[in-house]
Amino acid sequence: MVRITLFILTNLSIVFFLKLILIIIGIKINSIYMVTVFLFSFIGALISLIMSKWITLKYINGKIIKIPNNEKENFLINVIKKQANITKIKTPTMVIYNSSEINAFATGINRNSSIIALSTKLLNSMKYEEIEAVIAHEISHISNGDMITMTLLQGIMNTIVFFLSNIVSQILLATILQNKEESKNNKYLYFVISFIMELTFGLIASIIVMWFSRKREFYADAGSAKIVGKNKMLSVLYKMKEEQNNNIINNKLISTFLIYGKSKSFFNLFVTHPSIDKRIKALKNNLYY
Repeated sequence: MVRITLFILTNLSIVFFLKLILIIIGIKINSIYMVTVFLFSFIGALISLIMSKWITLKYINGKIIKIPNNEKENFLINVIKKQANITKIKTPTMVIYNSSEINAFATGINRNSSIIALSTKLLNSMKYEEIEAVIAHEISHISNGDMITMTLLQGIMNTIVFFLSNIVSQILLATILQNKEESKNNKYLYFVISFIMELTFGLIASIIVMWFSRKREFYADAGSAKIVGKNKMLSVLYKMKEEQNNNIINNKLISTFLIYGKSKSFFNLFVTHPSIDKRIKALKNNLYY
């Protein structure tokens, strides 16, 4: 609730601040439009957050583990309950889904309504102590409130993108046509300029959101180390590095690139995770604790 309250206050601050700037520089934007932008960004972010569990389960076709059917499932249930108690959150729902990639993630509207999904490749490739560290990593994401923070940050970025693209589009249109009356009537040119501006500012906003996404991985690694021990989490990272190298050798470049990118590449600004080498170095040096 605190995060949502801060989200509302931050968005309102942005709206009023930009409105003040517009008044100072003499650009008129309908107040109804400003309120609509705010509501669109806020409600859109919340809807995506509320539906995240349902959408995820449908997309991955995951199997919810409530009653364990074998030794490994029993191990998973016991680990997730134990770690939830340690971090003082409600036990997340455990989900297993079929995948040929080592992967795990957490999602949900808050700390007490979340799921942790593990791929079959991960469960078949990792030792029990490594799986324990992976779950601890996801538990740390949940206890840190990363899912809701990520969603709310995206909502704030959406608000800024909408406003700035509108303002800059008006200024550019008036500059190009050099006639206020003519610029008001040229809707097609405005649409083109506005579209380009939204793409440009949206790109910048994505860089900010992805920067936060990469940052939170360091804290989740450190959180896992606190729960199960540093060596177990390091073992996971080394195994992930080995898998990444195998993907490159087997030309599975797309999936690897989308998560980790390439070192010293501009596109590294748009990846969701820092490089495994950086994560290993941070964990070894006791950073982000």
